[in-house]
Amino acid sequence: MDNYTSEEIKNEIAILKKSFYQVRLVDPAACQIMEPAKVNGKFTLIPSGVCHDTWFYSNQCINCTSSRALRTDQIQSKCETCNDKLFYITARPVRIENHPLVLEIVQPMSYPDICPGNSEEDTLLSQFRSLNRKILLDSETSAYNREYLAEHLPNIFSEVREHHTVNAALIHLKSYDNILEKYGSVAASGVICRLYRILQTRLSLSDKPDTILARYQNDTFFVLDKSHTYTQLCSCIRLIQKQSATQHILYQSQLLPFELESSTVSLNAEQICDSKQLFSLLQERLSSSDSPQ
Repeated sequence: MDNYTSEEIKNEIAILKKSFYQVRLVDPAACQIMEPAKVNGKFTLIPSGVCHDTWFYSNQCINCTSSRALRTDQIQSKCETCNDKLFYITARPVRIENHPLVLEIVQPMSYPDICPGNSEEDTLLSQFRSLNRKILLDSETSAYNREYLAEHLPNIFSEVREHHTVNAALIHLKSYDNILEKYGSVAASGVICRLYRILQTRLSLSDKPDTILARYQNDTFFVLDKSHTYTQLCSCIRLIQKQSATQHILYQSQLLPFELESSTVSLNAEQICDSKQLFSLLQERLSSSDSPQ
């Protein structure tokens, strides 16, 4: 990771702006654009806007290459769409005054052989929008995947520090390994997909964009909820467990058991500040109890 002073990065950005459509410094954990500026005679970094506003997103980009660049310490890139135009974004991790940030370079992509409004162009833009989602979705269930969590949880913890209420849960399908061993991958896939659909419905995901449902492990889903109180989330998960205890799935004339266990935490109340601490506590509670804490 290249090291810069605030003055050095300001000069580099000025040079790059002569050749590229947009050049900016981003703090992906806070979703903030950071502007090098001189304050009281000294160069410093000040927040100057929300990075995902550029793409008219209400939350962090689902395919956040800046978060991935920081996490991997490697240059990352993607294509993004805005106002029916396609843009190529390069994200390079840098260190400014010992603070890890990302230098984003944005350039519009042109297709002279495709006329604006042409169905081919519409299809191309649609494919890129779809691709940005697909790479962060579990291929089996269409829930978010572990990569999504790695890139988006730092921003969630930033919100927690700003005193937003955030709760989390693990929901584990106890019978998954047994089903996989006895009946094979097709049966196990059918059961885990059924659980995903139940969680989607019971958590009302279509009405609550602030709720994240991700496949944490083959047999476990992770829920991050900013829409309910902690008590409401626990009650909802308890109801899901109670109803699942009476359910079985018919597979090749066999009734497959559908047993769940869960654990829950309030990130604010328990002052959880990073992913390792969060999942360690959830796993610990999952091992010691079959019901929400």
